[in-house]
Amino acid sequence: MRPLNILHVLRAPVGGLFRHVLDLARGQADLGHRVGIVADSTTGGDRAKAAFSAIGSHLQLGFSRVPMSRHIGLSDLGAIQHVSRRIAESGTDVVHGHGAKGGAYARIAAGPAALLRVYTPHGGSIHYSRTSPAGLAYQRLRKSYYRAEISIFLKVIMPPAVSAPPSVSRLWRGSFITVSAGMNLLRST
Repeated sequence: MRPLNILHVLRAPVGGLFRHVLDLARGQADLGHRVGIVADSTTGGDRAKAAFSAIGSHLQLGFSRVPMSRHIGLSDLGAIQHVSRRIAESGTDVVHGHGAKGGAYARIAAGPAALLRVYTPHGGSIHYSRTSPAGLAYQRLRKSYYRAEISIFLKVIMPPAVSAPPSVSRLWRGSFITVSAGMNLLRST
């Protein structure tokens, strides 16, 4: 298999989601793929800077940071344009969105028809109350994504800590997979 150009997109470079992306990117680079990361520039602080510095040698496509608001708004347009530019400049084969915002940017960003778009939900948007304005907005977006993603995505990767909701299971009918944390699974396939 030829090396792929893989671009990971996430909002907050903190916590378990960030660790997952760093582990995955490092493992993909070790397998010979060219990997890059796009993340929020307003969060993460010194820990994120240190983590990006430490993984920098593994990121042939580099990393870039752009402001990404936690909430949906007009400021998202700049981040979507940035992701679109990174896809075009790097000749991305796979754009892998992580979490609600990273997944949305991976879905919406411009790219060639052959671009494989992969999404890994990490559960952040489910922390909003279903009756709050933000919770209602995310719930509606999630439902529309589930309907639309049938034709957009080949695979949705579910981390073990996140189980696919029944509505997702019915709509995708087995087109999602669960990948264990760590790289052993990737190395064995």
